[in-house]
This record gives sequence, C-alpha cells and structure tokens, in this order.
Amino acid sequence: MTSSKILLSLVTVLMLSGCSQSPESSVASFYDNLKSGDVKSLQAFLGEEGAPAVKLMASISLCPKVRNEIGTGMIEKEDDQEACLSEAYTELEYEIVSADVSEDGETATVKAKSKYMGKEEEKTFNLIKTDDEWKMGKQSAAF
Repeated sequence: MTSSKILLSLVTVLMLSGCSQSPESSVASFYDNLKSGDVKSLQAFLGEEGAPAVKLMASISLCPKVRNEIGTGMIEKEDDQEACLSEAYTELEYEIVSADVSEDGETATVKAKSKYMGKEEEKTFNLIKTDDEWKMGKQSAAF
C-alpha cells in the first residue's frame, strides 16, 4: 500500500471515529486529558467557561515542582497549567459507571467514580451535544 493510501485510510478512520463519540468516551477523554495536562482539550470539553475553569483547576492543584518555579497565585500561562495538571493528576484513577442519553439525543448524564490522593468520589457530568461533540453543560459537578 502506498503512503498516500495509508494516510487517506488513517484520515478516514479518524474522521469516522470523531463522528461516533459517545458521552462515556467524552468523560473518559476529560479524565485522560486532565491526567496528561492537555489544556486545549479540557477547555474545549468544558465549553465557553473552559479557559477560566482550567486555570482554576491548575491553580488549586497540588503541583510543587511548578509552584517552586512560578510561586503562588493563579497560574496564567497554558504551559504552566499543563505542567501543573499533569504533575497533580498523574495518579488519578476513574471508572465510568453509567450513561443516560435523552430521547432527543441532545443531552446526556454520565456518572463516573474517581480516586485521587486516596479520596474516592462519584461525579455526575451533564453533557450537551454541540456540533456532534459531547461537552460539559453548566450544571455539571465542579472540579
């Protein structure tokens, strides 16, 4: 197979997988992006309030290596936010418990369990379908 056919096949697979995104996979991606510190993906999932929410999550996270370099206060730079989140949430574990999609297919509720720093929690994510992607609604649990 030529390299152009391989590239075309890969692009097709990626496009199709993006169209079949489920509420469960969206919440799983949220947790995975939190663990890796992927600020842009977190902001996109959190919708219009994404940038301030990610900045707050990074700023209240326990990330001593980053704090030693930048000091206290809000973490403004995205690079520092990424470093702090990936440092703080490396050990985060999660499990998707359930998902319920509305009859019209425009909203969903996903319940997940997480374990972070020895503390277990169950969170409810209220999702809204926007442009064929599931994003967090304003009523979702705060992080």
